[in-house]
Amino acid sequence: MGGKNRFIISCLGENTEVYHERILALIRTLKHFGGTMAKQKTIVYFNGAKDPKVEQELIKLGVTVQISKPFDVRSPHSNKVRMLEIDEERDYDVLLILDCDLVIAQDFVDQILNDRIQAAPVYIDFLTNSQWRHIFSVFDLRFPKKKMETFLGEKTVPYYNSGVIAIPRKYVRPLRELWKKYIKLLLDQFEGKLNDIAEKSYFTDQIALTLALQEGKFPFTPFPLEMNFQINQSVHEKFSPDLRKPYIIHYHKKLINNKIRKTGYKNPDRFIRKLNRFLRRG
Repeated sequence: MGGKNRFIISCLGENTEVYHERILALIRTLKHFGGTMAKQKTIVYFNGAKDPKVEQELIKLGVTVQISKPFDVRSPHSNKVRMLEIDEERDYDVLLILDCDLVIAQDFVDQILNDRIQAAPVYIDFLTNSQWRHIFSVFDLRFPKKKMETFLGEKTVPYYNSGVIAIPRKYVRPLRELWKKYIKLLLDQFEGKLNDIAEKSYFTDQIALTLALQEGKFPFTPFPLEMNFQINQSVHEKFSPDLRKPYIIHYHKKLINNKIRKTGYKNPDRFIRKLNRFLRRG
């Protein structure tokens, strides 16, 4: 597992008050609750510009701050592919890219493998099986035989949430190139052969990730629910959500005044109460 590995942890956000709050919550909880992961190199990217006060606060927390640029203005969520542009970095084994709307509840170093890509299954797939078949056929990709189960208990293609992804260094460049390729192709085809699913373009980066993983045939192991526990969706009872002890909580827009909304699940809410007490202390 990940105990002896060297990591780069990164997130990317906009230079706005909302993202400042989210990024600081992520980094503060990482440094306080992250254990081994708190000691790893951490990079925060701001899209286009950075706030000097926020930058200084992040530097005090031991974080490197960099400016990024949009990947494609048609898909702001796809800017996260910029975090894979770290070819000059050599002193790491695994790159961990995170969305900003996350908090760290406990050390997760033992959940990460150094020989395969990892991400958690989605909670819900807003595409139908026929829509997935159409997407794969447009790009002349073999439709995957292997199915994946969402955390709502639905069967679908191997489709993963892009909020938490671990990538061994040797796969960073090839995944980046394929991910970029399919983001561009999807955005172009939403005005062409895929105009019938253009309304789902919000999920461009995740759909493109599925296609990139399929073409690249990378070794892959899904993360467990605890590595990307989302509070904006229910979890099927077969996954015993009350018993889960999250490592990473994905709150989406449910952080208000440094307080995360509770889930109604016993153990996750216990961790959320602990996190809220810490975040309120400022």
